[in-house]
Amino acid sequence: MMVFLRKKPEWNGPLPDIFQHIAADERDVVLVTLLEADETRSRKALVQHAGAKAYRPVFWVTASELSDFRRCSVVVEHLPPVIMVRQFNDSGDWKSYLLAAHDTVYAKWRPRWVARYGLEWSEYLRCCQF
Repeated sequence: MMVFLRKKPEWNGPLPDIFQHIAADERDVVLVTLLEADETRSRKALVQHAGAKAYRPVFWVTASELSDFRRCSVVVEHLPPVIMVRQFNDSGDWKSYLLAAHDTVYAKWRPRWVARYGLEWSEYLRCCQF
């Protein structure tokens, strides 16, 4: 696992109305990235972060099976697996979609730390052939 400390977001304005429920939890967010992570790494990340009291874990996954995450009642943001992006590459503007999803996750959650158990973002995009 790699942990990266991010600079605290400078923008402290109010969140858009659709994100107000997030502001109610004042704990720092740890973005737990599981991009293309295998089941072993996913379970390790859940054990390590799901019950955290000092911070709020947000799991960013590409897994199609989310039952373990639901059982642990954790926040999950989902991206399509690489194989799906490749298989349906000609069915839309995947690159723009993925970049917008990335920006939305960071704007929405404003993570203080990133704990990486899978691919780095740039590696994920490369695997998607972007």
